[in-house]
Amino acid sequence: MTDDAVQIIARGPRAEAEAAGEAMDADPLLEGATYSILEEDEDRGIWRIDAFPTTREEADLIRAALAEFKDLKVVTEALADADWLAMSLSGLPPVREGLARASRSGRNPATPGTIADGRPALPQQMP
Repeated sequence: MTDDAVQIIARGPRAEAEAAGEAMDADPLLEGATYSILEEDEDRGIWRIDAFPTTREEADLIRAALAEFKDLKVVTEALADADWLAMSLSGLPPVREGLARASRSGRNPATPGTIADGRPALPQQMP
């Protein structure tokens, strides 16, 4: 993203948040937009939409879509310049495993006792 990173937050009743999500889903210009809807305060019935636009144009389109829902309070916050991936992984222990294999898409090697290409696993590769 070449623009400053922002998060667009909308808070309001569940019906409004869900309707706003459906409106964003229906907009072909927002097809790739990243957002989530979650219950923020159960006692007060407050739901929240968190949107993370990747361009200034996408941010404008998201704000315009959310503005159609009068019961939603919309704010835009700047995101700090941080290594979000490193921060999200910081609490996880390192993975110490042996040989890793990649399989072609469309194949499901989820059979227990096999490795990525469906061959029987060696004893040291078994969980």
